[in-house]
Amino acid sequence: MSFLDRDGFQTGYKNYDTDASDEGNNDEKFGGCTSGDALIASMNSDGTATLENNGEIDGDGGVSNGEGPGGGEFFHLDYWQNSQGDVYHEEIVQGGTAYLVGSDSIPFVVFDPVYSTANSGGVKFFKNEDGTSTDAKILYDSDENGSQGKSAGLGDLEILTDLHRLRLEIGFGLIRMVMVFKVLMRLALKVLS
Repeated sequence: MSFLDRDGFQTGYKNYDTDASDEGNNDEKFGGCTSGDALIASMNSDGTATLENNGEIDGDGGVSNGEGPGGGEFFHLDYWQNSQGDVYHEEIVQGGTAYLVGSDSIPFVVFDPVYSTANSGGVKFFKNEDGTSTDAKILYDSDENGSQGKSAGLGDLEILTDLHRLRLEIGFGLIRMVMVFKVLMRLALKVLS
């Protein structure tokens, strides 16, 4: 599960200050910073789900860091640190995620996905096995026009697989077959009449 607050949608990045009492500094700009989280649950045999507790799910993964349900997080590397190793922004997840059944990792939309690269957005991958981070990709940074910095710059993720493409090809193939069948039926009716 992936969550996001609305602050990033309301503030954006490098927007003008809305404080009317600060008229002496009209060109002051600010950037919003979202706050979200990623949680995991396991399905029980009776159809209910059990949420992670103190960073563990079914006895696996996570750390007790005082941040999640029961005092820990399964996906505990959801933070950003600067080039000196100082940790800032302990919750960088921005709500978007996707899961491919059988995959060993889960991608989450995040701000500052790579350590030492601030005001960027992208995807960070976490292992299903223990919640550690496996990889990260920057999709935009603060130097690009229209960048959203730490605000909500990306939406949800969708996974496209070969099976998905195969379904489309089969679907189009069936449509073509139906169209050919209709044409043949019309020809047959003309010949018979």
